[in-house]
Amino acid sequence: MIYPVAGPPTRRHLAAALAITALISTVWYGLQPVYPDCVYFGNHSIEQAVEYGQCDPPKTRFSTWTH
Repeated sequence: MIYPVAGPPTRRHLAAALAITALISTVWYGLQPVYPDCVYFGNHSIEQAVEYGQCDPPKTRFSTWTH
């Protein structure tokens, strides 16, 4: 049976919440796309420049951490 939490949170609860929040934030930040430096001319977007082969496709931040 699951008992309801009674009383104020303990230091262990606060530490666990902080650790989970830090983990989720790090994973979210690591999955954000990173666009390589690219110079392209014209009236098209970065996606079109990637499609035309003028720029490299974006990578996740995590993939740049391992190099």
